[in-house]
Amino acid sequence: MAVRIGNKGRKKVVDKVIKGLKKASKLHAGQAKSLDPKKIQSKNRKKTVKKVIKGLKKASKLHAGQAKSLSALKLKKGGKVKKKKSKKKSGSTPTNPALYSRVKAEAKRKFDVYPSAYANAWLVRTYKKRGGGYR
Repeated sequence: MAVRIGNKGRKKVVDKVIKGLKKASKLHAGQAKSLDPKKIQSKNRKKTVKKVIKGLKKASKLHAGQAKSLSALKLKKGGKVKKKKSKKKSGSTPTNPALYSRVKAEAKRKFDVYPSAYANAWLVRTYKKRGGGYR
């Protein structure tokens, strides 16, 4: 299931994943150093290996989450993010656009704050009084 998010949201997701991967690469480098046979003493070997195993399990969960968030992004060939197709506006459309624009201009002159709920209510009422309708 793809998540629909804007370009800023996509950038945030990708930046978050990059940050997590950089942190994980430092962690994995440290784990590799701690498993170096020359540096581990025989009495601490079991404890060190258990610690690394625990860290790797945690990292695998983190990477699974990162993979899931990246796969939710729809990417084009070349790694660019696909733009969302704009949907047609839902809602009513005036049957007489010329009359509607005249009444709307009148509403903008009449009210200090436009758009507002009060001004739009007046617009609809006046437009219908003058013979307009909606589809």
